[in-house]
Amino acid sequence: MTSAGTAIPVGAGPRSLTFTPDERSVYVVNADDGTVSVIDAEAGAVVRTVAVGSSPSAVASGPASGLDRVVVTGVSPGRLIVLDPRTSSEIGRIRLPGMPGAVAVAPGGGTAYVSDFERDTVVVVDLASGPGQPIAVAEHPGDVVLSPDGARVYVASPQFGVLSAIDTSTASVVATLELTFRPGHLAVTPDGRRLYAGSPQFGTVSTFDLATFTEVGNPVQVGGGVTGVAVTPDGRLLYAVDGAGGTVTAFRTSDHVAEGSPVPTGDDPLDVIAGERAVFVANTSSASVTMLRR
Repeated sequence: MTSAGTAIPVGAGPRSLTFTPDERSVYVVNADDGTVSVIDAEAGAVVRTVAVGSSPSAVASGPASGLDRVVVTGVSPGRLIVLDPRTSSEIGRIRLPGMPGAVAVAPGGGTAYVSDFERDTVVVVDLASGPGQPIAVAEHPGDVVLSPDGARVYVASPQFGVLSAIDTSTASVVATLELTFRPGHLAVTPDGRRLYAGSPQFGTVSTFDLATFTEVGNPVQVGGGVTGVAVTPDGRLLYAVDGAGGTVTAFRTSDHVAEGSPVPTGDDPLDVIAGERAVFVANTSSASVTMLRR
């Protein structure tokens, strides 16, 4: 990891970001001004700003196969906005009940999974036909991530310290795990064997074996409060954001030893994504994204 990052100005209150499937662009949700900033991932500069309406909350895209889409959730009203990643133009808008939060897109690009904090569910959304039957999970769900093969959705419920596993073929919860901490952001390794869960409460990252759905090893100590986690596409590095200290650190996934020193970000970093060539961190109070070239 590089010793310093580059600050990229974006809109007000950036809180969630995602790569497009080809990793050429980064989409950033700016919660405080109702926009999405589109960053050229090579140049490290904003190339477009897209208005999506009040209170956008999260953004995601699918893997580089099938139907390429970028999706944005929003509240007031609840909605899922579908964008074409090549043009950033809006190609769909789906009304959702409750309070949509985090979102993940399944392989193939045609289905999204959205956590509903208000109704304690995960909503399965067909991007062509709209929302289906919601899946009941532990109260006040937060982050959602998919296994690489799309067979499982993992859901964090921070307030009650619960992880849930959903079987996507049956759209039902098949396992729950009560934790000793409140899970925040989640990340699954590219081989689908492990899941990482950050703890804003204790400033650690815990590791879970997905074959047994159990916590393994000791938590990785990061700092004052982990507000974002991401694994590189080669599975070699785990990036963890210290929201209290305003830094991001790379850890080897093989032994969870830090590779280099923590790198400063902007104020109140809240999310991180890691690609083959660069890492990006959303800094909520700085209205910026920190870019670290790998």
